[in-house]
Amino acid sequence: MGVGRFLFNELVFLPMQRAIVKRKAVALVRSLRMTATVDDTALQRRLAALMAKEIPSAMRNTLNDLARGYAQSMGPTIAATFDRPTPFVQRSMRVTKRATKTDLSAEVSVPVKAIDRALSAHIPETAPVRKRKNIELWAEGHGLISAGQWLMPSRSFKLDQYGNVPLATMRRMVADVMRGTARLNRKGYIWLTIDAKGKAPVTGIWRFIPGGDVDLQMMLVETAPRYTKRFAVQSTARAYASAHVGAVADRAVAQAIRRRG
Repeated sequence: MGVGRFLFNELVFLPMQRAIVKRKAVALVRSLRMTATVDDTALQRRLAALMAKEIPSAMRNTLNDLARGYAQSMGPTIAATFDRPTPFVQRSMRVTKRATKTDLSAEVSVPVKAIDRALSAHIPETAPVRKRKNIELWAEGHGLISAGQWLMPSRSFKLDQYGNVPLATMRRMVADVMRGTARLNRKGYIWLTIDAKGKAPVTGIWRFIPGGDVDLQMMLVETAPRYTKRFAVQSTARAYASAHVGAVADRAVAQAIRRRG
């Protein structure tokens, strides 16, 4: 299983469907014995047809319903787990593989095209190092930071409503630093190291403010940022399957029996 992925397979459902079919078969036979001795050949044929044709469909439907239900239930869980996740992130858990009668496995994961860096970094069971942001990749590519250095927003930096660096602001910072005209114009963003008296030098992206002073926006740090909250995909998927498999399987088997008449 890869990152952010859980496979619902036949191991979840086989014991349940066997028990359900056995119960229904025993109930049918007992009801017949109360009235008369009959030839149960027709009953056996019906049960055999049910097992051969309808039960595989019931198993497929159960797995797909479990996978779809789990993916849909993750929106509120993601919202409660992460700090201001975007609607895009909340809807990112999807059924990426549906079960069939010949392949009894359904897969729920975060599609590659839908992976948000913040979400994909939180998915593993162990706390990972945050993936590098675009602005860090740009700064490293231009020799401003090394592979072991990171950029962190300062307290005065204005994040968007979801706690992210606004794309327009990031582009403006990159453009200003690349042009290098902010120092002359006393306006915009500049890459700078400031030696504060009695304190360690602070390197990063600074913004000129009215009066000609500068305000730190993105600070260079040597310690890799790590996410502390983990999104336990495997355990939440197992818990969801355990809680819902009985009702979902009963419904699928009942539908199968009705189809056979």
